[in-house]
Amino acid sequence: MVNPTEYKTYHFDNVENYAPGGLPVVNLGDRFQDGRYKILNKLGQGGYSHVWLAWDNRLVELYLTQ
Repeated sequence: MVNPTEYKTYHFDNVENYAPGGLPVVNLGDRFQDGRYKILNKLGQGGYSHVWLAWDNRLVELYLTQ
């Protein structure tokens, strides 16, 4: 089983993607929905969204869009 506290991978993105009206700024360890989801790693990205691996008592995917 994956131990989410041991997940340490770093990604660098184009800063222009995060301009006002763009994608939300996300860092490893950030939490969403009142702390329910903890960001573990970035899984991928497309033209209008990024997909993040998160922990919510199990592994889940979060799709964050512009």
